[in-house]
Formats: sequence, C-alpha cells, structure tokens
Amino acid sequence: EGHMGAVGAVAFAHPKGGQVDFVATAGADRLLKVWSLQPLAEERKEDMEIDLSPLALKATASIAAHDKEINTVAVAPNNLYLATGSLDKTVRVWKMPHLSLHVALKGHRRGIWSVHFSPIDKVLASASGDRTIRLWNLADGSCIRTLEGHTSSVLKCQFVSYGTQILSAGADGLLKHWEVRNGECISTFDEHEDKVWALCSNREEQMLASGGGDSTIQIWRDETEQEEKKAQEEEVTRVMKEQELSNALKQRRFDAAAKIAFELDRPHNLLSVCTELLSMEDEPLQLLTPLVCDWSGDKLAKALEFVRDWTTNKRHCHIGQKVFQAILQTKSSEEIMKVPGIESLLEAIKPYTERHYSRIVRLIQSTFLLDMALASMNVLEADGVEEIHGGDAVVEPADPPDLGGSPVAFKRVRSGISV
Repeated sequence: EGHMGAVGAVAFAHPKGGQVDFVATAGADRLLKVWSLQPLAEERKEDMEIDLSPLALKATASIAAHDKEINTVAVAPNNLYLATGSLDKTVRVWKMPHLSLHVALKGHRRGIWSVHFSPIDKVLASASGDRTIRLWNLADGSCIRTLEGHTSSVLKCQFVSYGTQILSAGADGLLKHWEVRNGECISTFDEHEDKVWALCSNREEQMLASGGGDSTIQIWRDETEQEEKKAQEEEVTRVMKEQELSNALKQRRFDAAAKIAFELDRPHNLLSVCTELLSMEDEPLQLLTPLVCDWSGDKLAKALEFVRDWTTNKRHCHIGQKVFQAILQTKSSEEIMKVPGIESLLEAIKPYTERHYSRIVRLIQSTFLLDMALASMNVLEADGVEEIHGGDAVVEPADPPDLGGSPVAFKRVRSGISV
C-alpha cells in the first residue's frame, strides 16, 4: 500500500546475482515509487516454504513524477535509472536511488504509452498516442530518430536483437518490426482484430507473445535464421540459373533460355532471346511461333506483361509487337481471356500499338512521295511500267493501301534507280 490511485505501471529491477533488489510502480496518482524487495529476500533465506500471505514492502523513494497519469515505467539494464511516460506528453528519466530528475524528454504530441531502454546503448524508446515511436539520446535528451508507420496510437514498444531492432504494437491491431539503424519498418504482422495492449519476449528473444483487445494471445517465433538460410539457398539457385541462361544463349538453345528467363522473372533476358530469333534471316516469325506455343498459364500472363513493358519503350517496341503478333496467332481468344488482368493489359498495349502503327504508315507514305519525286525527275527505270513516253517513267494511279491513314495516290513501280 502507498498509492492513492490506480496503479497502472510496474517494473522489476534486473536481477543481479540471482536477486532482484527493487520494484518500481506508478499510476493515476502521478506518483513514482520504488519498493525494496530486501524483506522478501530475507524471508526466503529464513524459511524456504512458500508463504502466500501478503508481504509488507517499504517504499525507499517516492516522487510526484508527472502532471498527469503515468502509463508506463521501465528500469535501465544497469538498474541506475528509471523512465516514466505520462499522459502529459513527456518522458522523464530518474536517477536511482533518490529519484532525482536526470532528463525530461519532450517532443511527442500526445500521451506516452510505453518506454523501453536499449540493452546496449544509452538510448530510450518511447511509444505515443501520436502514432510515432521516438528514440532518445539519454546523454543530452535529444531525439535521435522518429519511427512512423502505425495508423493509430502506439501502445507498446520493445528493443530486440540486442538493441538493433524494435518491436511495436498499436491500437490499429498491428505489430511492426523496425530497424534501429535506419528507422525502416522491416515487416508488419496483422493477426489481431483489436488493439494490441501487451508485448513480451523470452530472455533469448526466440519467442514473443502479444495480447490484444480481441481476447486472444498470439505466440510468435523468430525465424530469422531459417529465412536467412532460405535466402542463401535461393541466391545459390539464382546464380546457377543465370549461368545456365548464359550458356543457353551462347549455344542458341532459345527454348531453354526462355524457360529460365521465366523462372527468374527476367524480361530483359527473354527480350534477348526474342531479339536473337527475330534477327535471323529465314522467316524469323516462324522461328518465334514454336517458342510462343509453349507459353500457357502463368508464362502467358508474364509474357503479356513483358509485351506491355516492351511496347511502351521506343527501343523495344518492334520486338514487343512481333511477340504480341505471335501470341495472337498461336493462342485462342478463350485462352487469352483467361489471363488474370487481361483487360488492363490490353488497354495498356492498345494505345501504344496504334501509335507505332501510325508512325509506320507515315513512313510508308513518305516513301511513295519519294517515288513520285524521283519519277518526275526522270531518274527511275520504268521496268514493269505499262506506258513509257520518251523514256519517262509513268507512275500509275492506284487504290490507296488500307493502312488506316490518309489515302496515297501512287504505287511503287520502280525496280531500280539509274543516275
């Protein structure tokens, strides 16, 4: 007994030599109290039997720590400092054993819900109702970094991984994993359906428990080592696949190269395969068609995504259009329409296809204009022209080609140019 209001925060000292020296408490009465556990240690020495009767503790220090209710209290790893967070928007650090004020940390815009000391540095983390976590330098009281990402009040924060990372829990029901060095959120976990009020890990930090307003306790296991091992295996596999891809391209085994490009999700490698095929002199589209025939399901969906990206690039648009043509010729409309998101893909491809087509039409129209100019200058050989007058080539009127542009009134009849 000793508090005059609800007790909302309790923190034990870190054990030294297997013994805990004190416990700190704080609450709605705005008081911070330190209670000696020496009587408990003496009683255990005298009588090893378990006594369930209440034990009277003596407050060794007490102070009016804040102007409003205190929500949280934490003990430094060396037991020489206490930290308190309050609804008055401040964090205060107290020096033991007499609770003299060491530093007051100001910067949060709303009440403080949680504080936690770094196990290795003179740094303190605080979680606030302003949806942020702040890291403080205990030497001068400056804010080192602000972590933002929660969409509601941050109710709990805790250093993990030897002080290199932070776990936080919020009223948005999310648990977030932060990197202290750069302040980036590594991952977010969404398993609770209500506010997450409690967060605690075991001493080895291999297990974590979180308790929420949804009446559930979630148990989490650290799988960092397994993920790192998996990432290393994937990296080895990727390097081997890249070597296989390089060998397949050099050996001109385009089917194998395309397959590996899909596995690695490498559009530029597949572009190289298609470019090599289309650079061949003998019917390049016929060489591309068998390759496209093998694409189905996820491969077809990826191929259309690659075609969309290539079509939007002026350097690769002709390759994208050739591949798109091969897909339309080899795949049925039913198979194409089964591709997820096909409508958005076609909507993205269509305007660029029309633009490239119009550009080609203009180029072809320009060549007919050149023919007309050369014919009028009498420098064209009239080979194949039905009517010759005085050696002058006559360019016959013709029906305009169906190119989607303006009509062209001439057709090419030259077979060579004589100067």
